[in-house]
Amino acid sequence: MLSDAGFGADLDLAIQALKAPALAATEDISRTESPEYTVGRLLDSLEEAGTDDNLLADLEWFYQPLLDHSRRPIALHREHARNPARFVNLVSLMYPPDPGTCAASGDGESADEETTDNAASSRASSAAWTVLREWRTPLPGSIDGHLPTTEDMLRWVESVREKLTASGRARVLPRVLGVLPRQVGRGCVTTRRR
Repeated sequence: MLSDAGFGADLDLAIQALKAPALAATEDISRTESPEYTVGRLLDSLEEAGTDDNLLADLEWFYQPLLDHSRRPIALHREHARNPARFVNLVSLMYPPDPGTCAASGDGESADEETTDNAASSRASSAAWTVLREWRTPLPGSIDGHLPTTEDMLRWVESVREKLTASGRARVLPRVLGVLPRQVGRGCVTTRRR
């Protein structure tokens, strides 16, 4: 129950309330006196109640523009650490495919198809940048709050490398993984220390 948090509702109702705007409900959340506070408290209560991280991360992503200056997307950061594909999805919102790649040419069906709404695309890119910029913990490769081993981190980085390369974004690898490229060849990137 969320009654201890002052909402007097059960978890299912809180989840339904948070999902409604994402499902194109007609209610205008901006009419609430302090939507940032209310939504932030609901998300905090769901987290304290042990709500699934994947669902909580989806809700944090949807409400990120509203909560940008009032609440860190903690579950979303945990999901990025656990799931390299989710990290790559955010990177893909920020960076178009490399010129000359299949993903950039628009051949066939692609998850990278440009949206006709440039404003929405710009907002998504900005939200993705904010989420990634603020991500400090947990470390990549962390699962269930445990520090990753070296092997866990390397697997995470390799998975990101493979997924970014497959999506036609190999050129952003040095930027998003925080390394300086020295030589790119034979499908691998070697780096020098800063």
